Amino acid sequence: MTTPAKRSLRRGLSVMTLLAMASLAAGPAQALSCLAPDVARSFDEAAQSDARYMVLLGTLDRGTPTVPERDLSNNSPEVVRLPALVKGLAMTEKGFSSGVEAQITMELGCTGPWCAQLPENGDVLAFIELTNNGPILRVNACGGHLFANPTKEQVARLESCQIDGCPVEDGAVGDSPAATPEIAPEVTPESDTK
Repeated sequence: MTTPAKRSLRRGLSVMTLLAMASLAAGPAQALSCLAPDVARSFDEAAQSDARYMVLLGTLDRGTPTVPERDLSNNSPEVVRLPALVKGLAMTEKGFSSGVEAQITMELGCTGPWCAQLPENGDVLAFIELTNNGPILRVNACGGHLFANPTKEQVARLESCQIDGCPVEDGAVGDSPAATPEIAPEVTPESDTK
């Protein structure tokens, strides 16, 4: 024998089940799926690329820009370009050893309607592409070329990648010791007159 409370509970569960099924049938859900950012994977991507990179351990100062509000219904939003200043040490064959201070362009890109967030000023580990139009730090919705507040472990892993190559781990794409980004810390080195 069912009590009125049990009948009410069953009706409530049935209604909730129907609502859940209706929400699934309403249309495909969209979500962005990203691999967790990994310094070794970023190093390998830079090494495998035809582009030249500067791997920088230092600080990012992007000032206090105003970024336009994004229209989430737009599946092809424009890339936002902002000036920034980076200071620190560029990776060379000897690790992070070449002083650099450079004006760069920071590009906040999108993957469909999902866009990169404006990075905070502060300590970074960055893979900066060296182009004919100047150095560019490309940041996308999944991250990967900019690591805020890098850990000692991340720095040590990159230095190991520079010497031995990066093992395939956490979705890294290569393991060749010869796969090293073409680095050019001489882009705008700090003055030796300090």
